[in-house]
Amino acid sequence: MVGYVTMDWRHIWEKFRRFRYPALILTLGTILLLLPTGGREAEVEHTEAAESSGTGGFDLDKFTREAETLLSEIQGAGPVRILLTLEDDGRREYLVERKEAHGQDTEQTETGAVLQRRSGDDLPVTVTESRPGFRGAAVVCPGGDSPGVALAIKEALSNLTGLGMDRITVIKSA
Repeated sequence: MVGYVTMDWRHIWEKFRRFRYPALILTLGTILLLLPTGGREAEVEHTEAAESSGTGGFDLDKFTREAETLLSEIQGAGPVRILLTLEDDGRREYLVERKEAHGQDTEQTETGAVLQRRSGDDLPVTVTESRPGFRGAAVVCPGGDSPGVALAIKEALSNLTGLGMDRITVIKSA
């Protein structure tokens, strides 16, 4: 013979009413724990990933070599030599920590860069980094006397550096 279990819904409701506030707090706490956080920890991890990828500072020699290789592929240009002059060296902003101590009669403020240990060295955490600004460019190549080649080189170098075409000079090499 099979026995049926009967539930007394009134009894269950009375128990629930007695514990409804703790159940509500537990439910809200669980929901808050499941929400994603986008705070400072996520930014620090992103900064670490960007710095560990080897982006580092701007390398003018590497940039010049890559631009020479690219511009040498323009039809009629031939081997290209480039001289770039910089307006500034770019700018880096570091994450800064400020500690303030308040006493009865005094206030002290300490400011210092936030350091991060990488490869055994303590390095400051970079927040933003801007590339250097270029002042002008001179390009020397065998096809520099051709107006079409000179225009193509000026357009390409203008797009690479952000310089206006009036600040780029293309000269025929000897």
